[in-house]
Amino acid sequence: MPQLLKNSISELEINLAIQKAVFNKFPDAKINYAGELSSKTVNKEYNRYSFFKSAYGISLKLRYELEVNINGQIHIADIHSDSNREYSILYVTSSESNKYFKLDTIKFPNYIKTFKRCKVRSDIFNECRVEILEFIKKYPHYKIDNSNIEPRLKKLLIFT
Repeated sequence: MPQLLKNSISELEINLAIQKAVFNKFPDAKINYAGELSSKTVNKEYNRYSFFKSAYGISLKLRYELEVNINGQIHIADIHSDSNREYSILYVTSSESNKYFKLDTIKFPNYIKTFKRCKVRSDIFNECRVEILEFIKKYPHYKIDNSNIEPRLKKLLIFT
């Protein structure tokens, strides 16, 4: 639907002001074709995160919400970690290599090592443990593969 050029110019000015504010906070920020913002340094400075849960696993997405005041209105810029990355916390797989669709085992990628390599702050670890415990309570019929589980989580699982 066509819009007035005046409205289009004001939207462009707002977007430019938001992008300048993001650039001041994150000089390495990138923007993709869809207008989504991302930066590698969000992993160190995130102020929001969300867990994506399904019957097949849990992943974590970090982001930074930057409030920008433009002409008395507050606009929120959502900056994701580099390339909108999701960190796998746990996933469900088959215990038998020839039965791909028989999902029966919970496996843990080494998310702590990945977090340290990607410079994610350590305050998120307890939240990850809570999400893992909730997942295990929700799906008690899955077996747990202990090969890559962290020691603290292993102790928590013993008491639950």
